[in-house]
Amino acid sequence: MILTILSRQGATPGWWLAITSEAGVWPVHSDYHSRTGKDASYVDKASARDGRGVKGSFAMTVARVHSSASTICDARSFQTSAFEPVSGERIDRFRLIRELGSGGFGRVWLARDERLQRDVAIKFPHGRLGLDAFGMRRFQREAKLAAKLNHPNLLPILEAVLNPEKAYIVSEYCPGPTLSEWIRSQGHFISVAKAISIVSQIASGLQVAHEIGLIHRDIKPSNIIISNPDSDWPTARLIDFGMARCMTEVNDLTETRIGTLVGSVPYMSPEQASGNIDDHGTHSDVYSLCVVLYEMLTGVSPFSSLTQMQTLHRVMSYDPPSLSQLRPAVPRDLSAVCQRGIEKSPQRRYQNAGELGAELERVRVNQPTMARPIGRVGRTLRWAQRNPIIASFACFAILGGLFGIFGLSLYSWSQHSYAIQSRTQSARLQSALHRADIEHARWRKASYQSDVSLAYAMFDIGKYDDARRLLDRQIPLRRKDAIAEKDLRHIEWTLLDAEVRARYWHWGKHDGPAREIASMQEANQVASIGDDGTIRFWDPQNGTEVHKLVGFHGRSSAIASLPDGRLAISGSQWPLGFRGPILIDSASGRTTKALSLHPTTIESIRVSADGQTIASGCRYEGIRVWSDRDRRETFINTGHRCESFGLTADGKYVVTGDVRKNYLAVYDAKIGEIAGKAETPSEVLLVECAREHDFAAYSMRSEQGFGIASISCIATNGLHELQLLTHWIETDCTPVAFAFSEKDDLLAVADDRFGIKWYQRRHADEKADNIVARWREVHAASASQARVTDLEFIGAVDVVATCLDGSIQVFSPDAHHFERFTRPTKESAMVAFSSDHRHVLDAGIDGVLRRGELLPPNENQTHKRRNGQKRTSIDYKAVFEADAKLQTVAVSPDDSVIAAIDQKNRLHWIRDWTTDKPQVRTIAIGRKDSDEHFHYGQFSSTGRYFAAGGSADSVVVFDTQLSTDRPIIVFQPSSEVLCITFSPDERYFVAGGGFGFEWIELETGKRHLWNKNLDDPECITFSPDSEKLAVGWEVGSVSLFNLVHETQEMIGGDLVVSGDFAHRPAAIRFVGDDRMMVVTHSGTMLFWDWRSRVALGTLPVWSRGRRQAKCDGIHIAHDASDILFARNEGKNAFVYRWHFSE
Repeated sequence: MILTILSRQGATPGWWLAITSEAGVWPVHSDYHSRTGKDASYVDKASARDGRGVKGSFAMTVARVHSSASTICDARSFQTSAFEPVSGERIDRFRLIRELGSGGFGRVWLARDERLQRDVAIKFPHGRLGLDAFGMRRFQREAKLAAKLNHPNLLPILEAVLNPEKAYIVSEYCPGPTLSEWIRSQGHFISVAKAISIVSQIASGLQVAHEIGLIHRDIKPSNIIISNPDSDWPTARLIDFGMARCMTEVNDLTETRIGTLVGSVPYMSPEQASGNIDDHGTHSDVYSLCVVLYEMLTGVSPFSSLTQMQTLHRVMSYDPPSLSQLRPAVPRDLSAVCQRGIEKSPQRRYQNAGELGAELERVRVNQPTMARPIGRVGRTLRWAQRNPIIASFACFAILGGLFGIFGLSLYSWSQHSYAIQSRTQSARLQSALHRADIEHARWRKASYQSDVSLAYAMFDIGKYDDARRLLDRQIPLRRKDAIAEKDLRHIEWTLLDAEVRARYWHWGKHDGPAREIASMQEANQVASIGDDGTIRFWDPQNGTEVHKLVGFHGRSSAIASLPDGRLAISGSQWPLGFRGPILIDSASGRTTKALSLHPTTIESIRVSADGQTIASGCRYEGIRVWSDRDRRETFINTGHRCESFGLTADGKYVVTGDVRKNYLAVYDAKIGEIAGKAETPSEVLLVECAREHDFAAYSMRSEQGFGIASISCIATNGLHELQLLTHWIETDCTPVAFAFSEKDDLLAVADDRFGIKWYQRRHADEKADNIVARWREVHAASASQARVTDLEFIGAVDVVATCLDGSIQVFSPDAHHFERFTRPTKESAMVAFSSDHRHVLDAGIDGVLRRGELLPPNENQTHKRRNGQKRTSIDYKAVFEADAKLQTVAVSPDDSVIAAIDQKNRLHWIRDWTTDKPQVRTIAIGRKDSDEHFHYGQFSSTGRYFAAGGSADSVVVFDTQLSTDRPIIVFQPSSEVLCITFSPDERYFVAGGGFGFEWIELETGKRHLWNKNLDDPECITFSPDSEKLAVGWEVGSVSLFNLVHETQEMIGGDLVVSGDFAHRPAAIRFVGDDRMMVVTHSGTMLFWDWRSRVALGTLPVWSRGRRQAKCDGIHIAHDASDILFARNEGKNAFVYRWHFSE
């Protein structure tokens, strides 16, 4: 393909682009883009679609001609008829065989010289070029120039025919591949030696041409033939002088005009690419030959790109990387020679092929070369020469950068001292932050200890809301945008949290003060009403709001439930302030009945047990009573503000006070007249009647306590007279609300300061004159900081309360989180638990070992309230029966074996004890008829060792891995053994008694004695790290003993100064790394942070009044998820279990 740019003058300014290809020649004007909107860059794409790509010859001619428009427009007028060779045709004495290839100006055919019987190569001009005068001159010039050359590495001319009818050139036929084909056939990098050899051969032949003033101008791999490609040293020959130029002939200098691009673009020298013919020279061939050398050694062309135009741009401006950069194995001298050969400036290159060949020879024999590698400075200077404007700007930028760096250096130097000060301050700050973190952690720990300790104190006095608030303060924050705080909660928090949840429940809130509450037994719901005009319905089982009724605007302070599920409330306010009670449907809120109006706000509404009688009292007027049974309405004029009144369960009497006189009055509900009264020291304020019995509770103004009034009818002389007996109970509270339980066994009294107290009615004597006197306080609880406004029982003991802050709270004073299981009816000596927390082993005084299986904990019921009086019965089965009382029982950690010792000092090994046929092996470990026995037995942490001791004259230790018949250690203590234990790492066995402590190293049998304490130890156990021994003393104190240093540290003072047996430590357990739980014989659990010596809280498991009850067994799971606790009170014995889910 030949692209020719032709300028023109005349009517149409611009230039024409003549494109010549196999399909013909056609012109394209420079304003094609403006007329069609298309980009003339399609020329590049057309060139790329040419079969030869970047390897084909490319000629673009800018001819400055001033011809007529017809000469330019008729591009086909350039052609004349030309000879077209055909295979098998004979031309003179040559017979054409096949076409070998095609170049920029001609085609080469293989032919047979029939005269000399040899193969020759014949070159014909392209038919599309024609044989006009210009074409003939070019073809003749090529033949004449090639005839002048005589060198082994050049292709000689054998014959030439040059006339207008036919023209061809006959040369020697070289069957070898071209250099480009040979490089591809190698499949790897060409060796340095071969590359030097080939380029040296071409340089040697090319020097002959240069000496006669001939430059090739189209040196490329496809114009180099390899004669013996399989040889170690192949021969290279340069061909195709069709684009050659003779510098000594004037005609040849003008043949190719200024602006003509001659050669193959990837191999053009920059001066060829620029189109400046005056700069062409032998150095241009040197450039092209060094590009071939570069491609041979690296496998890539240094300037090739996607399009011819991009390749031209790279030839003019791009400096490729050196050979040694792409292929480190290439010698530096060879890389320098190649780099000099492809310099952009002709003056810096080798001036002819001879100089290049001499340099390559020096490289071959390892002699110093004239060329030196170009460093970064040299590359930069060359780039600046080619781009002076950009270089100037870069220079100014560098100078500006240097000045900037200098200024910044000065600034940096001035800031250096500040940086040193900043680093010092930063180090101080980091140290301060570290100390602050330590102090913060210390503060959090102290805060946790203080809050938990105070929460236990609040729980103990019934202030469950305060305990809840303190516990919730220690729940760690879980914000995504902050670092999670360390969770400090442990067993003491978990246990108290569960107990508070069991006794206190916050259901929800009204938007304003909550006034009254009513229990709807038929619907199993509780309804509350408040100043927000909303009635909320609650599910007492789970404490959730079921639904609500809205729209009861105004101050609604009274509510009562009817047996049919309806509610009696104060209706909407009428004009002039009148209001009346209404009956509504609890599901829809629809009004079913409206009663007579009151002149002012309704304070109380009461309903009889059968729902036939409804009474309402307003603020100042009095009380109105409606009877559905009698179809009548009665008005009772009390004459004072009726805050609360009572209606007996049968609806016959209304009990209230009177402001005019200090007495408690009973009115007949049918006629509205006083049926009986009792004098009181002060005005009666609140009255609440019992649910089933004829008595009522009342309060008086400015009096602490409450009164109980009994209502009875006495027959005198045939007349029935109402008798009202009252009894005042002195307390420290001022009642604001009363509530009776369903059977009237309990009375809940709300105080305006403390909270709620429960009073129990005794049943020893049911006579009327004793009912009023037999009430005693049994429970107490504190509500939230807002005052309680109303109470209602929702169970045997549970009370739900409304408060002024709108909250609805539930109190269960006798509820616990634990479950209580029965023990055998026979008296037992002690209890042991299996490690899986499923089995209870009870050692009876009758010699029978019984096994009971605990019910699995219900995870769904873990945090729900349980009645503290409820017990779960479990069946016990006999595992083993001895003929003497069992003294002690121990279970191995893997629950595989039980060790039981009876009163006759016999040790029974019991295996398969969970089956119906346990395996028992018995051995004697002491005298059978002795009065001294083994009271204590214990396994080590892995079950390898078992030890027994007591009042017997010896202590025995078994290694169960060696033998269960013979102990490995037997020693005689100084006095009775009171407690024994093993260290968790099984290094030590310790026995404690009146003699102090004696510990034995189990591996060596070495014995140690410490007897510096005069008190008797009650229980001992090791810390988890086996470094400290915790001791519970008879006087009630607890200490830590260091076996290595034989030192003692007190954890706390005397738990009970009197040394009462019931309050002495019964067991000590370590939980986690820093928690210790002490259990007393009286059933009290004490929690300590033993590392910081801080008491965290105290929780009694059963009432402190049970002086005969004692703890005879305890087991805590490793993760503290289960606590088993055994209480022994003769036949009144139980097992308690706490289970904590995640």
